[in-house]
Amino acid sequence: MCKPFVAAAALALLVSSPVLASSDAPKGTDAPRSEWMSKAKIAKLIMNRDLTVTCVAAEESVYEVEATAANGNELELYVHPLSGEILRQSPAK
Repeated sequence: MCKPFVAAAALALLVSSPVLASSDAPKGTDAPRSEWMSKAKIAKLIMNRDLTVTCVAAEESVYEVEATAANGNELELYVHPLSGEILRQSPAK
């Protein structure tokens, strides 16, 4: 489950989130977690797309990011943990 955080605080210090298992997550990587980008870096990459990040959580092989667009739409993003590529984007559930 994601823990909400303020974007500025997220860049300074992220609260660890538990690993979530989700069968609908796209395939990311088999690389060990030690090689993954930090949650703060993932949050920064997403914020550079003019989205407000509310949560970053590690899934089995990807990061799941909850974000809000400028128009107020809430989004769920699956992000590759090595490249930062958005693998899937959909409205938040």
